[in-house]
Amino acid sequence: MLEGFLIDLKKRAEKSIIQGAVANAMTSKIVRNHKETEKNIEIECSTIKEKMNDVSVNLGGAVKGRFGENVRKSIKIQSEKINELQ
Repeated sequence: MLEGFLIDLKKRAEKSIIQGAVANAMTSKIVRNHKETEKNIEIECSTIKEKMNDVSVNLGGAVKGRFGENVRKSIKIQSEKINELQ
């Protein structure tokens, strides 16, 4: 009876150790994925910002009048929103 209890206790301890190791591994993976995602977001925001600036410059010479001003203003607002994200 005591022997069975000790065996059961040992199994529970081993199971707990395994669960702790798996939990630590999952936590590390989550942190790594979060950092990688943040890095990718920063790269994408930077790329979008550059492309929006290029479009704004190109439209500056191509589209005239009130419509052109509205388009450039809209692009500027969106670029500022992207800057706030970074």
